[in-house]
Amino acid sequence: MTNMAQKWIIKQIFLFALIVGTQSIFSQSQSITGTISDESGEPLPGVSIVIKGTTRGAVTNLEGQYTVEAEDPTSVLVFSYVGYLTQEITVGNQTVIDIALEADVYGLEEVVVIGYGTVKKSDLTGSVVTIDGEEFEDKPISSFEQGLQGRAAGVTVTQSSGAPGAGISVLVRGGNSILGGNQPLYVVDGFPIYNNNNLYKGGDSRSSGFTQSVPLNVLSSLNPGDIESIEILKDASATAIYGSRGANGVVLITTKQGKERTGTIEFEAYYGTQTADRILDLPTAKEYGEYLNLRAEVLREAGNPNEDNVYTQQELDNLENFDYQDYILRTASIQNYQLSMRGGGDRSTYAISGNYFDQEGIVKGSGFNRYSIRANVGGDFAERFHGGMNFSASRVESDMAATEGGQEQSRSMTRQVSSWPAIIPPYDDEGNYMVREKIDAADYIPAGVNTTWSPPENSDSPVLLLNEFDDNQVIDKLLGNLYLSYRIADGLILKMSGGADVTRSKRDIYWSSHTQYGKVDAISGGQATTRNDEKVNYLNENTLSYNKTIGGIHSLNAVAGFTNQSEVYESRRMTARGFVTDIPKNSDMGGGSQIPEVSSNKWKWSMQSFLGRVNYVLDNRYLFTLTARADGSSKFSEGNKWGFFPAAALGWRLSEESFLQNVEFISNMKVRGSWGITGNQEIGTASALATFASTGYSVGGTPVTGLEPRGVDNPDLVWEKTAQINIGLDFGVFANRVVLTADYYTKKTEDLLLEFPLPPSRGISDITKNSGSLENKGFEMQLSSNVLSGTFKWRTTVNFFTNKNNVTDLGGIKAISAGRLAGAEVEEPVYILENQPVGIFYGLKMDGLFENLQEVQDHTTTLDDGTVVVLQDGALPGSPRIVDINQDGVVDLDDRTVIGSPYPDFTFGWSNNFSYRNFDLSFFIQGVQGIDIHNVLGKYTAPRRITEVWPNGKYPRPGASQNTFTPNPLIGALDIQDGSFIRMSDLTLGYDIPLAKVSGIRAARIYVSAKNLFTITSYDGYNPDVNSTVSTTFVRGVDSGAYPTARTFIFGIRLGF
Repeated sequence: MTNMAQKWIIKQIFLFALIVGTQSIFSQSQSITGTISDESGEPLPGVSIVIKGTTRGAVTNLEGQYTVEAEDPTSVLVFSYVGYLTQEITVGNQTVIDIALEADVYGLEEVVVIGYGTVKKSDLTGSVVTIDGEEFEDKPISSFEQGLQGRAAGVTVTQSSGAPGAGISVLVRGGNSILGGNQPLYVVDGFPIYNNNNLYKGGDSRSSGFTQSVPLNVLSSLNPGDIESIEILKDASATAIYGSRGANGVVLITTKQGKERTGTIEFEAYYGTQTADRILDLPTAKEYGEYLNLRAEVLREAGNPNEDNVYTQQELDNLENFDYQDYILRTASIQNYQLSMRGGGDRSTYAISGNYFDQEGIVKGSGFNRYSIRANVGGDFAERFHGGMNFSASRVESDMAATEGGQEQSRSMTRQVSSWPAIIPPYDDEGNYMVREKIDAADYIPAGVNTTWSPPENSDSPVLLLNEFDDNQVIDKLLGNLYLSYRIADGLILKMSGGADVTRSKRDIYWSSHTQYGKVDAISGGQATTRNDEKVNYLNENTLSYNKTIGGIHSLNAVAGFTNQSEVYESRRMTARGFVTDIPKNSDMGGGSQIPEVSSNKWKWSMQSFLGRVNYVLDNRYLFTLTARADGSSKFSEGNKWGFFPAAALGWRLSEESFLQNVEFISNMKVRGSWGITGNQEIGTASALATFASTGYSVGGTPVTGLEPRGVDNPDLVWEKTAQINIGLDFGVFANRVVLTADYYTKKTEDLLLEFPLPPSRGISDITKNSGSLENKGFEMQLSSNVLSGTFKWRTTVNFFTNKNNVTDLGGIKAISAGRLAGAEVEEPVYILENQPVGIFYGLKMDGLFENLQEVQDHTTTLDDGTVVVLQDGALPGSPRIVDINQDGVVDLDDRTVIGSPYPDFTFGWSNNFSYRNFDLSFFIQGVQGIDIHNVLGKYTAPRRITEVWPNGKYPRPGASQNTFTPNPLIGALDIQDGSFIRMSDLTLGYDIPLAKVSGIRAARIYVSAKNLFTITSYDGYNPDVNSTVSTTFVRGVDSGAYPTARTFIFGIRLGF
């Protein structure tokens, strides 16, 4: 999009906002006043009063009072408030209408957003969970996904890193694809967005894309304080309206809107501090020395009598200790400021907000800033026309430290914190950085043990990486949507909308000449990478909806529509090396001594869709839903571009039947069932096409540029399709004081996209085909209760879910490997196998440690010919006992088996909200049980102190395992750790200040809040809730030195005017 086009769009948007916001229509009316209270007589501020059939109305003030202008005596006033039953009253000749609203504990009258429409919660047939925007209030979070974690059954939210603004993985009822995307579709005020953070990951050409392996979360550009509510659509009945993008679930985000005849201003601010939630218990210099002495002892037992101890006792006592965590971690600040204005006139509404969020990282050199504005306006142009706009603009600035580390763990601070022993100082005697070559030349680790126990080759110390690496990214995002609706007849509305999502990113990465990665030659060094990305997404949607109740018992809610969406993405990258000085960094890309590497990329996709849904309710008891969508995508070849995605659902409100209406303790009972097919189009834009790329080669010694094939024509490629069955129960008792929602589901994905090898003669390694299947099965439950009401209130909610993932068919492929993970000691520790979950951990199975030499001799296998073979002859006491899985008499890599799974047995969350008069207290606890984590850095964090090795601990004696066999992949088995945890995620104490005598201030609140207050876990790493390879589709539960999670304390204030 050109700058001129952007300026024109912005000009038109603000012109439209000005027209709508200043519109005023006068007519003769009847003035109605009154007071709204709850059942106990307490006034209710913020109650919405709307004249039925219009958008005109009012909102009650702090005393519950209101004034509204009705058109005539036949006008009907609709009174609605969150948590209370909606009431309708005909005006007649009344001028004063006072009412008491009845509490709707279960929310049966609550309107639920379901995509292209809304339904009453009581009429819902699909599986949908609602998260109120209030859940994000008073919470120190950079993105709304953090606020979802643990609060919705069936939704798994995993932080890829504790870095501010880092990417987050969200799975709804498990992953459905191996090569395709598994993240849900996000729909912000009707605009569909797929959160592909990898587009803005950055990287350079020498390290397979190393930067921080976890990309910045683009959705962190959305201010959580602007969100009114979030609906998560989980089953096919709910998601089929989004067709080819609904298989992974849909997250509907509704931002705050204005209300007619009101005007409010709110200001919120909080400030706080952050520290590391957990600190690694690293061996001290003395403990490390003791461990080296123990190693020498083992080697003497193995037949090396000249192997002396490394340190004397006096030397051990005098070793200086260097804990590198003290050098890179800090107490960091976090602050947030928001100003918002909401209101409207007789026939128009507005909601305008501005936000500034600033989070320092607890790792020095990292941080995250967000600047955002939002304007949502709407209004009636005439009797039948309604229009509006939702517009937001944001800028995100991020400084990233060298953590996680991509494929090169030697360039990660959080890796080197544990791999650089505490006996090595950060600087030498001259004040220069301590580097790997100086360690080998000095006596920090005596000769003979250097190669085994010193830091990895070509690695830098954490302090050097802290000071000599820069990674800065700026992301600008515009999201705007204009809409216009026309009421053709009562209940029949035609709506048209159009909008754009524009994202621009610039990322600068610099490795100084002091780093191993930045070294070029003796006189020059440094490496600079600059990357620019731009994504522009256009959307047009046209829908016709009909909502009518006929004869008092027939309720019909239907929608049909046509949509058109397209996206263009461009990327440009340059890498330069060998600068005379490090001072200019990325500002002098032409100053490198080597020819810069330049690359660019551009692709486009488009989609057209037809959609329809019918919700029919008979006599408030029998519920029917039919949904269908046809999508045509440019990502597929002719003949396979279109896919059809149907769904059907039934519901039965048993509590409305005569045989249950006299059962007083049953307030609500509804059973639901649904079936449907959804798709996944999150694949490459050219997966079905023959593709070529430029390449250089030599002809007769002369450099020549030509084209080489990169992909073969694949006309048979089709959509991955997921069929889902859902059975649900909604049950409320004791006037809905206790409410249960439960769902059981099965999902099966067919036509999996898999890569199959091609003959070398083709010049292309593989081709993507549809072959294979996988399934997810699970159970979800949420139990809520208003335990106490009155002056002292207590509401509690617990949710629980389990999901079992299983690969049922790999299309003839024996196994799929993720290859070698960063920092792992073993090749291919993550696999995909049939009849196993996606991405299981695969390695040698360890059966304890040998206690004595007799156990070594007793560890045998009998071959088919009767020969008894000692499996690990030569092993020493304290060596690991390896299971001969294939019973061939040899312990080797062919004995690898499944040793762990990155999927939990179950996940739960428990929230509690207490209030007494003006005080309120809330806390939220979440937990994950039965999950395995592959801690690829575990060998550095634990087995270097003698208390943790045989005979007192689980780790082999140093040197003992070396006499077992080669290669030695035992670290893979030892570092599959239990990642189960229970965490006090949020704790908030607030006080609403009485302001009866304060003029001009409508409300005031102060609060203190803590996040990640404590975590109970046996995991050795910084954070058990981690997935450092979030950008990889099927690799999960891997900790390659993740950025620590922060424990946060804030103090905040909120004022209303």
